[in-house]
Amino acid sequence: MLVKLNIRQFLKQLNERYGTTILLTTHDMSDIEALCERVIMLDEGKIIYDGSLERLKERWGQGKRVAFTFAEAVTAAFLQQLTEGLDVVWKKGEQPNVWVSHVPSGGVPEVVSRVAARCALQDIRIHEVPTEEIIRNIYEEGAVHG
Repeated sequence: MLVKLNIRQFLKQLNERYGTTILLTTHDMSDIEALCERVIMLDEGKIIYDGSLERLKERWGQGKRVAFTFAEAVTAAFLQQLTEGLDVVWKKGEQPNVWVSHVPSGGVPEVVSRVAARCALQDIRIHEVPTEEIIRNIYEEGAVHG
């Protein structure tokens, strides 16, 4: 891991010091986030995205992932009923009593408010949608052009 970090640091310094363009072919999202300002995505030899990483995140990474740890078990049906009328997708978390919701950015306060008003909670965590998931969704949904 230390070698990888040293290589990243070297490439970043090379780019900054000499203005060198570096062509990086990788599926490692942490490399992309650490080193790339511009992203070109290929699918079957065709360019499906060419633009900045920031724009890619803004355009297709809309929303937040809100993880709720409940004090007691709840069901998907209960959570769906609780957030009826909101654009929310619920998934069971990896830990007991954890449910994760994917919520449009502006909808987070309403989802948290509804859940907190009706449920005993141990924890709430709000995360950006990971770049890896954004890119996977782009490939699953088909070609896009930036």
